[in-house]
Amino acid sequence: MARERIKTLRPDATGFGKAVTAGSQRPELGTISDDAINSFKAQPAVAPPALESTNRDGDMGHAHAEPDVTQKEVEQASSSGDRETGPSPKAKANPSPHRLAHLVVPRRAGSKPGAPHTLRLRVLQRHADALERLEAEGTPRATVLKAAYANMPTITIEPRYVPQSMEVSGPAEWSHRITMKVEPQVIRAIAATVRNGNKAPKSALLLGQIEPAWFSSLDAMIKDYTE
Repeated sequence: MARERIKTLRPDATGFGKAVTAGSQRPELGTISDDAINSFKAQPAVAPPALESTNRDGDMGHAHAEPDVTQKEVEQASSSGDRETGPSPKAKANPSPHRLAHLVVPRRAGSKPGAPHTLRLRVLQRHADALERLEAEGTPRATVLKAAYANMPTITIEPRYVPQSMEVSGPAEWSHRITMKVEPQVIRAIAATVRNGNKAPKSALLLGQIEPAWFSSLDAMIKDYTE
């Protein structure tokens, strides 16, 4: 469908429809007369208005340089300074670490003092050979190891270093894991007698005092099960 043209109800008054001819309706510009140029040059320049001097004397100049501070402004400045330098509510809510209380946990009846340490009691190669023979006969090695540890005398760790036995160890999977409580100051005392003892594993500092009784009990238990 063709688009219909817009119908106008009255003549166009915009003038866009008229053709513009070259040079038509273009105003002629005349030259500037000499009198106008001379009158523009003869006119004196207008000087800016002089500023009123505010420094009439020394007292007045000082008064304008440093305005008086009212008592109200001094009070506002002091109150703002107190707010900036005073402790914040968050700082008051968090007390100093030096004022914190120490956590105290009551000890159970029969429990030994000290921190628990996990140790692995190794098995010597001669023990491993005997345990393999017992397992072949139907006695699990875990049964022998638990019985040997249960028959050990009570071990009291002393603040001295005892080196471990240099006898050849058996496989690592044959070791028996235990947990023993030792006072922290005892471990520090042992470490102080060893070169670089503060970097040594705690097990290396303690096992030297446990292994003699452990090996002796394990020998006796293997002998009992073998007979």
